[in-house]
Amino acid sequence: MGRNAPDQDPRKGAPMSAPDTNTEKQERRHKTPLMGIWIGMGAVLLLLAVFVAFNILGGDDPVGADEQVDGRTGEVTTVSE
Repeated sequence: MGRNAPDQDPRKGAPMSAPDTNTEKQERRHKTPLMGIWIGMGAVLLLLAVFVAFNILGGDDPVGADEQVDGRTGEVTTVSE
């Protein structure tokens, strides 16, 4: 019993090969779907940035305490209503 080459199927006895491909044609056919994917990812990132900015900048001031402490400086201020 003989040994087969690594790229041969022992049942068929013939080496396997890749089909003929036309990479230029494939590149042309995939260009539009890939552009759509990139545009979609850009839109999602834009919406995420708007969402984060809206939540950070739209925060309410703290309410309900007579004295409020500034978290950055530790300064205590009295709130008069």
